[in-house]
Amino acid sequence: WCAQIGTLNEYLEAAHAAGFHEESIEDVSIAAARFWSLSLSLMQSEERDLDASASARMRASRRMHTMVRDGLANGGLRYLLLSIDDPTCSEGAIVLPQKRT
Repeated sequence: WCAQIGTLNEYLEAAHAAGFHEESIEDVSIAAARFWSLSLSLMQSEERDLDASASARMRASRRMHTMVRDGLANGGLRYLLLSIDDPTCSEGAIVLPQKRT
């Protein structure tokens, strides 16, 4: 789930360069923050049954999950659905996490 993320403008510029045009942009950050919160709860529950090595990896993963959840909750990170259109084929939707500047 780790990925290089960019700004909305970077994604739109890449889409435009490839011949696509945006149809809609929907901010689903609140829903995404709830997902990351639920994921953290599950991880905490599962960690009780792990050995020391696996538990250490789980704690590191939880730290990253917490950073993503907090970024979504405080507005430092946005999770967007971008619908793009190519006149030569059918439309599609891609999910874009975006850092706010």
